[in-house]
Amino acid sequence: MNNKKILILVVILAVSLVGSRMITSEATINNNDPLISLSYLNKVIDELSTALNLKIQQQDEKISTISTQVSEISAITGNVLEVVELYANTTLLNNAGKSIVREGQSKVLVGTRIIADAGTEIILRYTNGSTTAIASSLGGLSNVTEGYDIQHGKAIPANHLLIVPRSDGRGVLITNNA
Repeated sequence: MNNKKILILVVILAVSLVGSRMITSEATINNNDPLISLSYLNKVIDELSTALNLKIQQQDEKISTISTQVSEISAITGNVLEVVELYANTTLLNNAGKSIVREGQSKVLVGTRIIADAGTEIILRYTNGSTTAIASSLGGLSNVTEGYDIQHGKAIPANHLLIVPRSDGRGVLITNNA
């Protein structure tokens, strides 16, 4: 009889354990139960949308500021760039407005110095050893064609692109009539 009581107790215990486990598992497997609530999702989306709109507004303000600065710089430097071509019978003026080539003269005078500003590009089409570089203590003229620096007093080769990197007195010197 003791064995029957023990057997009945074991069966009741087993049924209660298995039954409670099945009830618990059904509650967690329900597909209609959302992981998050709709109100929480809407709140997070609104916060992200507000933050994104703020960043876009800040970027638009930066773009507007930069655009204004570019316009101001363009207005200041618009008349600075100038192409100077020296042909026969041309008149080249210095910064003071005085002619450095006499009227009717076909060549620039020997000893004429042409000083350039930063960023000036120089291409001498025909030199025949008639021009030399004017350099500063920081360096000479950048020969972009061959990739070296032309130092003070060195001859400038024909048809080479030269760039003046700084406004520190660099330029070219006419050493003889070409």
